[in-house]
Amino acid sequence: MIDAVKVIWISLFMSILSAVIICFGFYFFIMPKLPPPAGWGITKEAVKETRTKIEVPDLKGVHPNQAKLTVEQKGLFLVVDGEEPSGEYPKGVIVRQSPLPGSVLPEGGIIHVYIAGEGEKKMEEMVKIPFVKGLQLSAAQNQIINTGLVIGEIKKVNSDSIPKGYVIKTLPAEGSNVAKNTPITIFVSSGASLVIVPNLVGKYFPGALSLLERRGLDAGKVKRVLSTEHPENMIIDQSPRAGKKVPKGTKVDIVIATVEEELYY
Repeated sequence: MIDAVKVIWISLFMSILSAVIICFGFYFFIMPKLPPPAGWGITKEAVKETRTKIEVPDLKGVHPNQAKLTVEQKGLFLVVDGEEPSGEYPKGVIVRQSPLPGSVLPEGGIIHVYIAGEGEKKMEEMVKIPFVKGLQLSAAQNQIINTGLVIGEIKKVNSDSIPKGYVIKTLPAEGSNVAKNTPITIFVSSGASLVIVPNLVGKYFPGALSLLERRGLDAGKVKRVLSTEHPENMIIDQSPRAGKKVPKGTKVDIVIATVEEELYY
């Protein structure tokens, strides 16, 4: 009985050993010589090689929305990586891309782009507005132009201190630092303000003086004339006439009534 068991175990061991030797020989000596089954041994690189090759278009100067449509129609994708200043392209269009135009990408490849932002501002040349107050208009214009500035509006305003045709001020103000070619508005005197001469006839001299002062006018020559029809010191005539427009500071001559006795006193 024992011998029979030994025979069985020996037979089992030899069977296992034979199977191991056969598998070893098949794996190392026979299998390498056989052709690989379909689908075996294909790498990722080989898969990429089988994809459709697509040429990268030139997207510079194109709006991102239009560029997105263009690349997607070709089977590619667009990614906007940010903005960068550009003095060549207007704001909002593509200024840089990667890969460059003409490169080749597989289907589904990604094109990275940058959009034009605010352009770099050049430093403007600054100049000082010349002092032209009190100059005649033509002389002031010449000085402003020679400084590198531009004549803007010419505005005429009344002035009690600056003669007609002479500069009162500029806008921006004289002495200011402004960019070259800035338009300068010039305010020119059109003369003193005009006021209406009041009616002094029938009024007495002290009251007439107050009325003239309130209008910005002065009393001129005072002439006394003998009159039997008007009270003493009543104004009976004036020049300029009432209602006339004259510059402030104009002198108004008046004629005052007097009686004969005081006239020859």
